[in-house]
Amino acid sequence: MEDRNLTRREFAARGAALALIGLVPGALAACGGGSSGDGGAGDSLDMIVGELPLQLTGTRQLIQGAGALLIALEPLVVADPRGRIEPSLARRFETPDPRTFVFDVRPGVRFWDGEPLTAADVAYSLELHRTDVGSILNRWWALAERVETDGSDRVVVTLERPYAGFVYAVAQTPIVQRAYNERHKQAIGTPKALNMGTGAWKFERFDPDKSIELVANDDYWGEKPRYRRITTRMVADPSTAALSIKTGEVTGNLAVPVTDTSHYEKLGGVRVEQRPSTAVCVITLNTLYAPWDDVNVRRAMQHAVNRQACVEGALGGHGQPELSIVSEAALREVMPAEDASALLAEIEPLVEFDLDKARAALAESAHPDGFEVGTVIDGETEIVRTLELIKQDLAEIGITLKITQAPSSVYEEQYGSSRYSLGSYTVTPDSGDPLTNLVGGAFDKAGVTETGGNGPNATNFTSPELQRLLEQLRATPLSDRARRAELCAEMVRYNAREALYVGVWSPRAVLAINDAYRYPAFNELWWQTRWPDQIERS
Repeated sequence: MEDRNLTRREFAARGAALALIGLVPGALAACGGGSSGDGGAGDSLDMIVGELPLQLTGTRQLIQGAGALLIALEPLVVADPRGRIEPSLARRFETPDPRTFVFDVRPGVRFWDGEPLTAADVAYSLELHRTDVGSILNRWWALAERVETDGSDRVVVTLERPYAGFVYAVAQTPIVQRAYNERHKQAIGTPKALNMGTGAWKFERFDPDKSIELVANDDYWGEKPRYRRITTRMVADPSTAALSIKTGEVTGNLAVPVTDTSHYEKLGGVRVEQRPSTAVCVITLNTLYAPWDDVNVRRAMQHAVNRQACVEGALGGHGQPELSIVSEAALREVMPAEDASALLAEIEPLVEFDLDKARAALAESAHPDGFEVGTVIDGETEIVRTLELIKQDLAEIGITLKITQAPSSVYEEQYGSSRYSLGSYTVTPDSGDPLTNLVGGAFDKAGVTETGGNGPNATNFTSPELQRLLEQLRATPLSDRARRAELCAEMVRYNAREALYVGVWSPRAVLAINDAYRYPAFNELWWQTRWPDQIERS
């Protein structure tokens, strides 16, 4: 994927809340969409999420912001809870060659206003993201060479180069009505002109930074929705959120911060579920600048990270140590469990926490007596705690880490610069492909920037061998699991040898839900599924 005009943070799409509103107990139901106090009455769901979209268009949101969009503005294909792709507004799709995706539009589907869905609407919707470099989905759609209609019911997407995982981008791309969007061009996606889709729920009210309310579409073409009303909302205070779930004013929280997990676990009447995550906190080392241009310094850094201590100290134990930019959970999706374990055992001697190994590597470098290095952060609690813990161990081998907290604007400008050449962030998966962290821009020469480390490739490292592996992985069909596993293993080994992205931990995905409900299919990718129908009454 070639990423155009994207910062490293936008590419990572790492789930920071856009803006939070504080609510007090008793005020939630008045906002609309809540269930009654017994936690089980009525036919509505009212869910707390980690972020809301800035607009109801699909162009201006991060990961969880799509949760209310994709159940209203349906995509051509949809992911099931395990990330497998299934037809939706496309009744069928095929890839006749590695660069071409053909979608046959489902007949008989109508928008909420009664107008029929056409191939022209579909092509228009896809083009919105291909041509808008500001769209969060442009990082995928920029790879499309062209989008064309073929008759009244077929759309053909041709890529610039092969990328088998492109279908996951299609699964995140909302389909909208062209006529409605063109009539409301300046106001589309705002409270004045919400948007026009085909989904099982339709937009009813949008209060930016606060909530989105949806109501069931009685004329829906597919399986009728389980719940009449859906609300997704932001709640700033964890105590308020937890108490509101306990009393039933809110159904649940789909984005419990791992550091708040114990707060929910102490409450009666609230069910807490934890799932493995493929998100990974990494340390990035900008190889454009000394000392990180020296592989032995990078290897010293790799051995100086006490991952288990970071899991305990930064996540409160609600996560697990990670040895690479690809999490253990992701590896186990890509290859047999025994192969994943063998690969991790193979790279462990290269990356394990061992201060003696760190000192030995530093002694072989151009900086045997140590050095001072800076990092800039913008206040994420888990990252701050992680860096503070790493700072202590770095001091043991003669490296002084200066941590600077700064506003987001300064952070975005300075991340990975010569002054702050060490960085840290959480690489959050934005598709059902477990190898998203590899096939994205993290290792791509197209993600290298001339200065700083704020592009998708935060290390600014590239090599012919690494680029070859990346392109082969992108082109390998998703069905060829053996080849994908082989290429994945090669890239994980390469990353360990060169000490590029230093894996630290993966957090658990945490759900808190009123005891009157169950969500057995919950995982970190809930937002790309038709999730309300997966929530059951106990």
